[in-house]
Amino acid sequence: MMSIKMSEAEKAKFQMWLNSLGEENTKECRAAVVNAVLKTERRAKNFAPVDKGFLKSSIHSVVEDMGGSVYTYRHYAPYKEFGTGDEVVAPADVRDYAMTFKGKGLRKVNQRAQPYLFPALRLSVKELELKLDNMGFKKV
Repeated sequence: MMSIKMSEAEKAKFQMWLNSLGEENTKECRAAVVNAVLKTERRAKNFAPVDKGFLKSSIHSVVEDMGGSVYTYRHYAPYKEFGTGDEVVAPADVRDYAMTFKGKGLRKVNQRAQPYLFPALRLSVKELELKLDNMGFKKV
């Protein structure tokens, strides 16, 4: 599972900002975060490559108080996301994570990358950052 986390300094700043908000703005912030999680799930399903639909149907989200997770339980999901063999595409922001799925070269299977989860996540995070910025939260 992949986690996107704020730095400790960013988390502390965000918590201080949240504490300074009135109840209505805190609810609006919470709604924006939940919306980002749900949009990520929806987008990932839309972007997912479809063979028999197993990958698409395995994408789910869990919403928490001020966050959430989007995941798939299909073991082959990372190989669809990043590709295999000579066709691997590991964007810089997730390179370390992508390389944990690198094979040992015992089989030569070249499957092109078909990114679906991380493009969905990047769009949703960008929208969430803009929403929070408009609400007054400025990143460190």
